[in-house]
Amino acid sequence: EKWPRGFRACGFLLLNGEKMAKSTGNFLTISQAVEKYGCDASRLTLAGAGDQMTDGNFSQFEADQAILKLHSLITSCKE
Repeated sequence: EKWPRGFRACGFLLLNGEKMAKSTGNFLTISQAVEKYGCDASRLTLAGAGDQMTDGNFSQFEADQAILKLHSLITSCKE
């Protein structure tokens, strides 16, 4: 019930700088990203994926870094 009813995208979303294609195994759904990285890290990574006329790039390295940044932020806030 909290998921958006839909979303639009112009162009393609790259995964680690390469075109996503199920046939090559280079494919990640939003659900898989949330399961692997969590919703907050996935949102941060998508937000930084690109906002220009070029295709966005979901970097798994950046998603891992987002997890670490969020963990550091939570730890700092608790202290």
